[in-house]
Amino acid sequence: MYTFLKNNAVLHGDDIGFVCDDIYLTYNMACTNVERLSARLAEFGVQSGSKVALITENAINFIHCFMSISKCKAVCMPMYLRTGVEKFNFYLNFMK
Repeated sequence: MYTFLKNNAVLHGDDIGFVCDDIYLTYNMACTNVERLSARLAEFGVQSGSKVALITENAINFIHCFMSISKCKAVCMPMYLRTGVEKFNFYLNFMK
């Protein structure tokens, strides 16, 4: 997924790559955001095989977070914002 983004940033960097409501991001902007976030995740110890719950409020944040987690080769667990603790724990145990 990140490779797709990176390739498009190289080939079409200033083109609009993502649109959500009134937010427009170029491939370069998205790639920069993903690289920054994945570096931050790595600082916190996220690495290959780590499980990361992904809870976001909009599609653009979801894309950035999903690609950043993928770039770290971690396992992404998308969660709905209102998912209860019991369900969250079930998914964590299921992913073992």
